[in-house]
Amino acid sequence: MFRVALGLAAAVVVANTALAGLEQGQDAHRRGDHAAAFAQFQAAADSGVAEAQYRLALMYFNGESVPESYRDALRWFERAAEAGHADAQYRLAAMYDASEGVRRSNPLTAYKWYKRAAEQGHAEAQFVMGNLYADGVRVPQNYEKAFAWYKKAAEDGHVLAQYEVARYFDVGLESVLCTQSVTPAKCRERTRKAHLQKIKQDDAVAFDWFLQAARGGHAAAQLRVGQMFEDGEGTKRDYQRAVEWYTRAAEQGLIEARYRLAQHDQSPAPTGVLKVPDLPTRSAELRRAEEGAADAQLKVATMFDKGLGVPKDYVKAYMWYNLAAAQGDSAARESRDELERRMTPPQIAEAQRLSREMSQRIHSTLVQ
Repeated sequence: MFRVALGLAAAVVVANTALAGLEQGQDAHRRGDHAAAFAQFQAAADSGVAEAQYRLALMYFNGESVPESYRDALRWFERAAEAGHADAQYRLAAMYDASEGVRRSNPLTAYKWYKRAAEQGHAEAQFVMGNLYADGVRVPQNYEKAFAWYKKAAEDGHVLAQYEVARYFDVGLESVLCTQSVTPAKCRERTRKAHLQKIKQDDAVAFDWFLQAARGGHAAAQLRVGQMFEDGEGTKRDYQRAVEWYTRAAEQGLIEARYRLAQHDQSPAPTGVLKVPDLPTRSAELRRAEEGAADAQLKVATMFDKGLGVPKDYVKAYMWYNLAAAQGDSAARESRDELERRMTPPQIAEAQRLSREMSQRIHSTLVQ
């Protein structure tokens, strides 16, 4: 009995020492003393402290105090993940997803760890799970599960998930599933397969979720909140607050928000009708876009995306967003990525082909 008690006491001492080492490592890392932090994390990790294993993996991943090593990072993320560390589970999944530290991508292993992290309440993993089920990637397409994961992530404060949930309630499930490019038969098939018919359009619920995403800095949500205040959708009409949210969205580069602000500046009483550029303006912007001006490419993309004075055309919109994004325009990149979620794979492939052709055309013009 004495030996058992002695053994337990020794184990407690070792555990306390390891935890103390973790705290010392965190303090050292905050001070910028990465060498000391690494040594403390290593000792605590060897003693089985999951948080230390996770921290050690991050240092290998980022090359802090040691040469960057995805393989060592993967090994320590895996040890922490097996111990139930949710952040480690998510990072491990992402590494298997991106073939970092492994010879090739392993979607099934990535899915397993995303799911484990999501089940522990990891918001980013929950959002990824929502995307996987919504897109039918690696798992059978299931909109019920997609929405459920988006909802969990949204309730945990994930801004992108809040926007996705808002979209479902903003237009109703059928509109989410049936973009303009989908045939009526395909639309019926998608809606039949989905089990979310109970999710009907609800302006008030949509507004609440858009507002949460907007407060979190989501530019498209800020624009939508402005529109809802202007039109009195799901909330009391308030032109002043509409302008406030348009301003926030415009500051992030959303062209449509700038158009709406311009309308308010020029109109004595806001009407809620979007002012679009006239034909000469559109022609001038198109010429500048074809000459390689990123700001013009973004404007032209927005026109095709939103149907501002031209017929909606997602393929052309994607092409121009992509060209502007390639020049470092973050607003164009965000708009392109959001648009991609509304497009079919063949549309995306065609848009990318057109992007390459236009890029070559612009380059050949510039070098002449």
